[in-house]
Amino acid sequence: MSRCCGTKTVLYSAIGTLQSNETELSQSSKSENSQHDSRRIPLVIVDDIFYLSSMRRPFERMARALHLAYVVIFVDTPLERILLQNRSRPSHLRIPERTVRNVFERMELPRLNESLIKYSGKENIATLAMKIETIAGRYASARTDKAEVYDESGRNCKEEYDNCWEKLDIELRKAVSELMQLHKNSTIARCLITAKKQLANELRTNDIRDWDRERLKEMLLKRTQDCGDGVNK
Repeated sequence: MSRCCGTKTVLYSAIGTLQSNETELSQSSKSENSQHDSRRIPLVIVDDIFYLSSMRRPFERMARALHLAYVVIFVDTPLERILLQNRSRPSHLRIPERTVRNVFERMELPRLNESLIKYSGKENIATLAMKIETIAGRYASARTDKAEVYDESGRNCKEEYDNCWEKLDIELRKAVSELMQLHKNSTIARCLITAKKQLANELRTNDIRDWDRERLKEMLLKRTQDCGDGVNK
């Protein structure tokens, strides 16, 4: 996923570096072990913005179902740079600035975990490739262990984790809807939508699960105080 318009060359170069390194390793070990012949790391690149977590979730689930390593490369780019790169595009490829700003504001940051790589565009390509290889290697090693992780009561921890954030999305939508009905004001409505995205990102990133709808409404209202005219409780 990317906030930047011109990152394909860098990311694909990193993938090429990773595969080239693997090929060289295979060729150098040919005489020692024939099972390494022409080995390459199979990779599927899904190249798009995926600014909402719901857009990324199907790919994560497919990877899990097929027992594949799953890596998110988050290209963290300032809005000013994105707009500058967009303006430098040919006119027929240029994205409306309003659309760019809207996507940037609505971006739901991926949660911090072992499968996330943050890339600013300044790191060396070889370093990025090594990070991808490390995650893939770590996953391959983990496959020798139990495929699913369960807690002491027999619940699937991964499924419970995913369900938690799906429930959060539903509860936030309901909380925003109830607050909009209570405070009928277009400015407040925009503030609540922005606050919803920010709050969802914060809770996911910090793995905060101690919330209910009333608590979510309180946190949303608090975030709207500095937006527009604020919300009078």
